[in-house]
Amino acid sequence: MKIGVRAPALLALILTACLAACSPPATPTPTPAPTAAPTATPVLATSASQFIGTWHGIKADGMYERFTADGILQTAGTLEGLANPDAECTYRFEGTRLTIKELKATGLPPCGTKEGVYEVELLASGAIRFRRISDACVPRGRTMAQEHEPVR
Repeated sequence: MKIGVRAPALLALILTACLAACSPPATPTPTPAPTAAPTATPVLATSASQFIGTWHGIKADGMYERFTADGILQTAGTLEGLANPDAECTYRFEGTRLTIKELKATGLPPCGTKEGVYEVELLASGAIRFRRISDACVPRGRTMAQEHEPVR
């Protein structure tokens, strides 16, 4: 009779083992991926009034750029040099595009009649970045296509 009492317990143990073996494996709980901190998307200027003023390129060879309300862009190696700029250009702003055309260049390599087209990104820091769309004048492109801090 002892064997008969053990048989149901043994049968229950075997049945439990079989059910465990036949069950699908437990799915681990996924660990959420870390979310990257949101980066501020630059906003494109839509009016020249958003960048009229004096700016300084932040790269080591950064030039000073002064945009006037009457469509003139002056460029010089120093802030004081803007009184007698190394280059003077006209600019026009339509939609989100800034088009620059050289009037004269005395202290910089000349661009001649080559026009440069840029978009002006307004950065959250208060700086601006000129994004080159097209410009066959390499020296102007190097000077312009960088971040510029406002001169206060």
